[in-house]
Amino acid sequence: EGNGSKIKKVFEDRYARTSIAIGAAIRQRIAPQIESTIQMVNDKTGWTAVEKLKNAIGKLETGLEDARTQYRQTRIRLQEVEELYRKVQQEVNSLVMSKASWTEAQFRQYQELMIRERDLENERRTLQTTAYRSEHQTDRALGDLMEGLRKRFHEEQLWTDRIRQLSMWSTLAIISFNTFVFFCTFLLRSRESSRIQASVKAIREDLHHNSERQNQVVTEIRAMERLVTALALPPPPPPPRQAPL
Repeated sequence: EGNGSKIKKVFEDRYARTSIAIGAAIRQRIAPQIESTIQMVNDKTGWTAVEKLKNAIGKLETGLEDARTQYRQTRIRLQEVEELYRKVQQEVNSLVMSKASWTEAQFRQYQELMIRERDLENERRTLQTTAYRSEHQTDRALGDLMEGLRKRFHEEQLWTDRIRQLSMWSTLAIISFNTFVFFCTFLLRSRESSRIQASVKAIREDLHHNSERQNQVVTEIRAMERLVTALALPPPPPPPRQAPL
């Protein structure tokens, strides 16, 4: 019993490994064909173009979000710089009003404020230019996104129309095939019925002919039996002679 169970286990293990290997080999051979068939159908129906547009729209959405983020950050920084610029101008104006009584420290403060004002002015102009470019880039990204969505909608409509037409033609093909099969089956059954009827008719004719032949043979046999019976009977005795008067 122990050896039998070990042998059974060995065979089960080999069977399992063989089944797994066969399944893997079949998948390796069939999977590429299935993928190529699906890809061909997607190319013919236009779904590949729809998928490409989806990926492109995803990138456009990411670009639009980045442009909006940059524009928002630029606007915030521009507002901060403009606020600092106004404060510096206010301080400069305050110092200019008391220019006649400046001290050495106030003069250095004035110089620092002028340098600060010049730097803020340059930064403000740079930020304005950057904000303008960011706004233009955001508008362009939004326009590209809307154009991509329009193209995607158009391609999806075309794909829907192709699928609808494919479904319609497939349905017509199936109906035509079923009709063809029905008529072929009908013709085959009619032909088979005609053959069966012809065979039955021939069998009936043969039976009728054989019946007539049998009746004729029976009649001939009965006639021969009567003849044989007549020959087998003894001859009748001669009539008795009459005595002379």
